[in-house]
Amino acid sequence: MKLLAGLFLTMLSLCDGLKILAVLPFPMKSHHIIFNVLLGELMQRGHHLTVYSNSPILTNASNYKHVYVTTSLEAALDKKLSFDAVKARINMEAFIRPMGFQLLTKGLSEEFLSLPQVEKLLASTEKFDVVIMETFFGQEALIGFGHRFKAPVVTLSSFGTFSLVDSIMGNPNPLSYFTTYQLAFTSELTFYQKLKNVIATMSEHHYSYFHHLPSQEAVMLKHFQKYEQSPLPSLVDLLSEIGVVLLNTQPEVSYARAWLPNMVSVGGLHIPKVKTSHPKEIQTFIDGAEDGIIYFSLGSTLSGTSIPDYVRDAFRDAFSRIPERVIWKIDTTPPGLPPNVMVVAWTQQSDILADPKCKAFITHAGLLSLLEAVHFAVPLIGVPVFADQPWNMVKAEQAKIGVHLNILNISTDYVSWALEEILHNPVYKRNMDQLSAQMRDRLVSPLDTAAYWVEYVAKHQGAPQLRSPARHMSSFRYLLVDVVLFLLAVTLLFILALYFLLRKIYKLAKYLFTTTMGNKIKTE
Repeated sequence: MKLLAGLFLTMLSLCDGLKILAVLPFPMKSHHIIFNVLLGELMQRGHHLTVYSNSPILTNASNYKHVYVTTSLEAALDKKLSFDAVKARINMEAFIRPMGFQLLTKGLSEEFLSLPQVEKLLASTEKFDVVIMETFFGQEALIGFGHRFKAPVVTLSSFGTFSLVDSIMGNPNPLSYFTTYQLAFTSELTFYQKLKNVIATMSEHHYSYFHHLPSQEAVMLKHFQKYEQSPLPSLVDLLSEIGVVLLNTQPEVSYARAWLPNMVSVGGLHIPKVKTSHPKEIQTFIDGAEDGIIYFSLGSTLSGTSIPDYVRDAFRDAFSRIPERVIWKIDTTPPGLPPNVMVVAWTQQSDILADPKCKAFITHAGLLSLLEAVHFAVPLIGVPVFADQPWNMVKAEQAKIGVHLNILNISTDYVSWALEEILHNPVYKRNMDQLSAQMRDRLVSPLDTAAYWVEYVAKHQGAPQLRSPARHMSSFRYLLVDVVLFLLAVTLLFILALYFLLRKIYKLAKYLFTTTMGNKIKTE
């Protein structure tokens, strides 16, 4: 009877719309693009959203409540990256990079949970059916929201999956061909590259489990334990109970690999289904482009003033050598631009790439840009700067859908070579067309898939049947080290037994031979 009542209440909740809490304190624009599209879809489906972030959806819908939150990390990220920081990041050893990121986000959870509006939420008697967050991005302490409101958690991983996500969820991590995103290697690893990948991954795990996660657990206990009558479970245990991890990736922009049933690929969910019209001046510029257009954007993290003059000049001079028109997204206007270049401070990137006249995309190779380029079948010239961008571009080069320019070695001739290769070698466009057709050929769209799994996790109380038993296993047990050691011991015992047996047989044979020969000599 209780079971029937519980099912009835669950179905009633779904009919009336779920009550969804989204806690999204990480202030980077590219991350909120993904979340806001997903939240907007859930809102359209009639669910009731309460969102804590610095990036609201522009809507007057009665089922959407936004609470503005900001932290000091927002101001730090708004300062943009200096080119010196870019060079330092590129030259930094892969073993150190994750530590730098986790140190950057170290105070984010503490500062967010200390905000008055967040403390008010924690002290409330609100009820939620599911909590959405970006758990594995320096915000692990926020997993306490799920426990506080007795609601299952859905997390969206902006980088797809990486070693910490795999470890927490119990997902296989094939280091023989799938590298940490800190290493820009292809899937065809040499022995040295495999060794470096193993060491880098072990370094990430050591820092995560012995420094980062303990500090996050201390923050979680400080802010959530006071609302509980019994001790909170450990941070790792709570993380391993996540209902579903939505992965912002697709095999077409990564490598084929195993994912658990509660790790779902939804890369490309942010790409609009309908193309909007260009602003008038941009449309006029495109209409006059008889030889096609090139779109150039290095994202929002590296500002135009941060780019050295020689880099801007190299692109400007290379553009003057081609007949194609160039739309250059940059927040400052470089001097001496040729007439075939238009500078824009902002434009809808997906609309430019969707235009049939777009022949090439010069990009920083961020994951959202890579997904859009593949979706619209636009070959790439990648100028990766930091984070996963070099890793993304290695995959693009291996698939022969783009070429990679090292930002530290930019010159006019270098850029001209890349433009010539992408614009006039048909292999890149042909490969991109094929890859685009494969990525777009989906039974269900990425956005509908993501929304479905949020609803599924709420409906089925966290979907525990999808969780892997491996998440609670030590490496010793998971890798069958005990079984391997037992088999080695048995093999060694067998070899030793065989050795002593053969030794006994040898001694006996030698004794019999000596005795026989001695008796024969005496007889003679």
